Amino acid sequence: MPEGFAKRHISDAENRLRLLLCIDALGLCTREELWPFVAKLELMEYMPMCLYLDELLRDGSLMEGQYAVQGVLFLTGGGREALELFQRRMPRSDRDRILLAAPQYAAQLSEKRQIRTAYELADRGRYRLSCSVTEGEHPTLFLRIDTDSKRLCEAASRHFRQCAARLITRLYTLPPAAEAVQPRRTDNLEEALKTARPGEPSLCLFGGQEAAGAVCLHTGKTKLFLSLLLGREQDARQWLASVEHAEGLAAELTALLRDL
Repeated sequence: MPEGFAKRHISDAENRLRLLLCIDALGLCTREELWPFVAKLELMEYMPMCLYLDELLRDGSLMEGQYAVQGVLFLTGGGREALELFQRRMPRSDRDRILLAAPQYAAQLSEKRQIRTAYELADRGRYRLSCSVTEGEHPTLFLRIDTDSKRLCEAASRHFRQCAARLITRLYTLPPAAEAVQPRRTDNLEEALKTARPGEPSLCLFGGQEAAGAVCLHTGKTKLFLSLLLGREQDARQWLASVEHAEGLAAELTALLRDL
């Protein structure tokens, strides 16, 4: 008899779940960024990984970003549901290896994205914090928090690097809105953020085709000024409509920043 144990057969379904778990644990990654992580953990070879990713994209478990997040892989609602329902079919040792290795590799990826936070001057009794993710010339995501809660700003300052990927994923995957909005057009991003009001979004066009939508959301005594970079004016308008019609979004984002 041969020495040792026979190598365990891994089903196609389990390999797809492995990739979903990797992408979920890393937050934001492209195929090229995913492969070194998969290879280091010896989860599968490169070509099978590509084939499984294509299958996940076709069945709607994954979507691939465009424009400012070109090529970035996101779990859809269906993909997240499948992962939550079936991930325990993977051996616990495999799940633990992925979840243990993901934070360090995700931190390496985030360094390339220039993730920054900075306190700003605020009125008496108020606190302001700006947070940004920049990969090119313009911020992919900009978030300004204006609040009466010192604790919220302190938590966001500590946690933004860890939750930036989840914030971007959430904002880029909002359900489409049936109704359009008419945003105020501005000359630069800072003006767009300053002029945005609850229910009155703004739009900034850059030199090329890129555009940024800017909104003001509020929950209690906290205001969130948000901008997201899109590829075209039409896409920015559609995103603004999605934000304006997303119920409870401000509270959801605030909870993510506070409770991570």
